[in-house]
Amino acid sequence: MNKSIKGSLILLIVSFIWGIAFVFQANAAKYMDAYSILYLRSFIGALSLLPVAIFSLKKDKKENKVYAKKDMTIAPILCGIALCFASLFQQLGMEEVSAGKTGFITSLYIVLVPIFSLFLHKKCGINVYISIVIALLGLVLLSFDFSNGFSFSISDILILIGTIFLRYKFYLLTTILIV
Repeated sequence: MNKSIKGSLILLIVSFIWGIAFVFQANAAKYMDAYSILYLRSFIGALSLLPVAIFSLKKDKKENKVYAKKDMTIAPILCGIALCFASLFQQLGMEEVSAGKTGFITSLYIVLVPIFSLFLHKKCGINVYISIVIALLGLVLLSFDFSNGFSFSISDILILIGTIFLRYKFYLLTTILIV
């Protein structure tokens, strides 16, 4: 199979799993509080990553790889804290927002990359800025309640805060672990 097709299929599968997770979260919110869901998600995530971590550590030990202290302590702790807040705010917001709307707002973390890069004095092409405007217009059309004036629900704001923490987690991963 062509590498490009294989990569596209993998991305399609990952996107499907990511998207359907919002449906499960929304249904779980009917029966459990946000903190219980966060605990359960984290526990399942840790269990599923445990074999990968063990395999990677054994492989790195065979290859005599040595890591800096920040790579093994500070970075994972900061990323964990950011992920915890991202998941918590997202789940708190999902108590009153549909799974589709939550998925859209959460996917805006991609738009935050070029916006945050402006603070680092890095510029993007005009196509990126046009895409940002279109994405933000979609957020406005999806989230604002025009029948009650120009309002944005507290649940939408919670999800947006979670999205910012999610973006911050990816920022930490790319700047601390990779650099």
